[in-house]
Amino acid sequence: MDRQVGCGVRRGGAWRAAVLGALGMALVLLLTSSAWGAGREGPLVSNVFDDENVLNVLRYISAQTGCSILAEPSVQGWVTLTLKAVPLERALDMIVTPLGYAWVKVDDYYIVGSADVRNPSYSLFVDVEVVKLAYVKAEVAAKLLSEHFASSVKVNPAANSLVITGTRRTVERVKSFLKRIDVPPAQVVVEVALVEMPTPVGANTTARDVEAMVNVGRSQVLTTARLLATDGEAGEVSLTLERPLGEGTPGGLRATVTLLLRVTPRVSEGGQIMLSIDADLSEVTQAGGGVSSTTRHRVSTTALTLDGCAVLAGAFSTGTAEERSSTALLVRAETVSSESEDSIEESAHPPRIPMLQS
Repeated sequence: MDRQVGCGVRRGGAWRAAVLGALGMALVLLLTSSAWGAGREGPLVSNVFDDENVLNVLRYISAQTGCSILAEPSVQGWVTLTLKAVPLERALDMIVTPLGYAWVKVDDYYIVGSADVRNPSYSLFVDVEVVKLAYVKAEVAAKLLSEHFASSVKVNPAANSLVITGTRRTVERVKSFLKRIDVPPAQVVVEVALVEMPTPVGANTTARDVEAMVNVGRSQVLTTARLLATDGEAGEVSLTLERPLGEGTPGGLRATVTLLLRVTPRVSEGGQIMLSIDADLSEVTQAGGGVSSTTRHRVSTTALTLDGCAVLAGAFSTGTAEERSSTALLVRAETVSSESEDSIEESAHPPRIPMLQS
């Protein structure tokens, strides 16, 4: 009986030992799982710090996660923070960033310190990246950055690129900003028309009035032109035409009209286009005997128009003293897709303004 009991006791002890061993292994796995989290998030940190010395905070986190965390002698400060299942590297961000420090992972351990250029370990805490810009000029992009990042950015005008030197957080913030501003600019098709009016253009005359007179045959389109301009950049066009004055009989008067136009469109998100217009129109009148006279007109104005609509940019008094008329300058602007090659070809889209369809 004793043997059987003894044997039974031995068997029971072995069973209990196996159970305790399995429970111990499960506890280890559970602790490891709670520390490392799921997938690639790495160790998770849970703790509450109330006005705790940052060096002690780093020690507690190191002990909880099993990761070595070293701090430079200059690291100091106090931390009040609640962490609940926060990934280690995110926790380090929350702890050291408000104090002005940075961290870097070297092999299998972390170092916390200052990213100041005067720090002998400065190179450990910074990354260097070159960002080549496609649309915005590097000099312009650098000026748009906050002064806080000025010391972290160098401009390479020849390559239209920026060299960013800073902590990983700084580099990512600058790259994110550059990505938002380095976008294809809007393309604007600008259509220009010179229209001869039988009567002087009044102060209340609009582009629609001029178009209506063309449609009913009371006004004549002298010449038209189109150009493609980029949002915020000037486009230029030159027009020259010769026309008779009066009846145009042999030996009568003839005029050579030349228009130099410079247009800068600025596109807004509300479907409006601001046009800065500089126009220089000269009219050389030559009689049959070779006597000529020159008249010059200049217009400089800024006009706001809806996308696809025309504006009356100016009007010029032309002709002879006996037969005065007006020449109206109409300008129409329409945005086109910068991603479609067909949309920016001048011959691909006929003008929509009725007067420009002649």
